Amino acid sequence: MGTLRTLWQRAPWWRFFLLLGMLCLGLTIFYPTHWLKQRLPWLPGQDHFTRMPVSSRQEENHNGQGQILLPDMQASFSDHIPLAGHLLPLPEGQWHPILQTSEDGPDAVTFIALARFDHSVVTGLITAQFSQQALPPILADNMLNPCHDDRNYLSSIRNAPGQVNCTFLANALMADDIVSLNPFIHTAISRIREAGLLLPPLMITVGWRHIAPLPAGQVAGATVDILLAPMEKGTPRLLAPIDHWDKDILSKDPAAEAFINKTKEWLPLWSNLLTEGYNNTLPPVTSRGGKYDPASSQ
Repeated sequence: MGTLRTLWQRAPWWRFFLLLGMLCLGLTIFYPTHWLKQRLPWLPGQDHFTRMPVSSRQEENHNGQGQILLPDMQASFSDHIPLAGHLLPLPEGQWHPILQTSEDGPDAVTFIALARFDHSVVTGLITAQFSQQALPPILADNMLNPCHDDRNYLSSIRNAPGQVNCTFLANALMADDIVSLNPFIHTAISRIREAGLLLPPLMITVGWRHIAPLPAGQVAGATVDILLAPMEKGTPRLLAPIDHWDKDILSKDPAAEAFINKTKEWLPLWSNLLTEGYNNTLPPVTSRGGKYDPASSQ
């Protein structure tokens, strides 16, 4: 004991590393790695680094919205896919399923996230959610909130007989821990990262909202967001630095402005495809405009 007391008083570096070791030990106990938690399950902490397997899996969604499905990310789709009794068109390329939710089994999918890759870099991410049940009007108001954001490059709300369609163009910082408040989108992005795929630090969001009134004051709704990577072709580099994508200074960077202008031109074509898909009147692939988005390989 005398030796320890002497070291404590006369060896400040020894004292520092002793305290540091105790701190690291505490962090290891309360924040164990997946490997350590498997071998010492009695540790009080939780495994904060558990990865989802790439193979298919089903989980109960405890929010009362059915099951969360983790499909095989090696599968791919093109052209369009069915979703909650409607059709979801897909831009050019092979789109890989990342996450789905189902209310009554695999044939009743209400949310899906799909990603398009160029080697290991994500060039596009689609998230779509269609309601199969009537929604209260206040949820419709919440769905339309992104259309009123003054940071958007573009916003448009169109009222047609029996429906409201909203489109908007914005940017999303993918480095943020919370890209979206939707837990399904957050889980999908986490799964992409855990698979070793590279998400650009910034992506351009093309949003679409569809609201249709139902009897008794309720509504049916659909939301589709596609995030496009504004990158140099064949590279993981952004066309412009992140701070150049702000709406107020966009005109000072020709590359960023050109990409946004191309996306503005593509947006109404894409919006028409989504409306036709929702109404199950999607035309044949050969007659479609809007197939090639600004981030596609074409």
